[in-house]
Amino acid sequence: MRRFILAFSISFWSVVALAQLPWQSGIGTPVTAASFTGVGDTHSAGMVRHYGSIAYSSATRGQNMYNICDANTGTPTCKNIATDASTGLVSSTQSVGSIGTCGSGANQCYIKIACDDVNSVCTLTNGTSAAWPRFIPNAIGSIPGIGCVAASFLVLSGDNLNASAPVSIGATVSTTTVTSGTLQGIADANGLGALLYFSGDNPTKSSFYEGAELKGSLPSVNTFYSNIGTSDGAGNGTIAQNGTTTTGAIGTNTTSGSSPIHICKGNSGDGVSSLDGTVIEVFWNTTDISSNIAALTTTMRANAGN
Repeated sequence: MRRFILAFSISFWSVVALAQLPWQSGIGTPVTAASFTGVGDTHSAGMVRHYGSIAYSSATRGQNMYNICDANTGTPTCKNIATDASTGLVSSTQSVGSIGTCGSGANQCYIKIACDDVNSVCTLTNGTSAAWPRFIPNAIGSIPGIGCVAASFLVLSGDNLNASAPVSIGATVSTTTVTSGTLQGIADANGLGALLYFSGDNPTKSSFYEGAELKGSLPSVNTFYSNIGTSDGAGNGTIAQNGTTTTGAIGTNTTSGSSPIHICKGNSGDGVSSLDGTVIEVFWNTTDISSNIAALTTTMRANAGN
């Protein structure tokens, strides 16, 4: 009888314990992943490249986004950093090599390589280490950014986009100046499609170029905006700044498939230009995404907090 009671007690409490496990259907507290929506969840058709401090989609969380170094001269110590598998964001708190925690001044870290988490490749770089962009902790809230200054830009050499399609580009970005004479390239594709801050007007305006310049809204300095430039392939385009859109002639250039894309740089009809500011996220799309500007802008701004 005692054996029966003992066996029954063990079985009973085993069942009770198992019932509390989170994977038990309908019983206990289920474990769920944190909610995250990336631009790839909002619109995936035609998305060919995505870089920055925010994951492309919920499925790409946890992938490497940067290789950062403790110096941009000599033989630096470098490491890979990824988006968080839950939040989808790169952490601003990074330590590498001899400088300890990345910051500014003597603690400045540099971005040697940026990774495309659409295709899971890490090849966007610059062969001149002195031109590596800065890793900027807490650029907006707790999110780090790509710090662009003068000739500091990342180049993906030999990258081929769709050779028969127009290109649309989106970026969450800030600039340090909007005065006349400060043409600034945010990102481009093969020197034919470029997201810019255009200085043809005074002060500078957000703009998109694909054979012709389409100028949009006036940005404020040191303020992050989610800018999207689109093309329909027939000469019509849109430039949007935080969802405020301007439509008009944009040109009919298509990607050539023979030149690199850039971050922190553009090559428009006005010549090569570099951004003075910070990039949080940037993507390239080879379709007309004008009908998705509102939804993509909402996602970009929600994730960056701008």
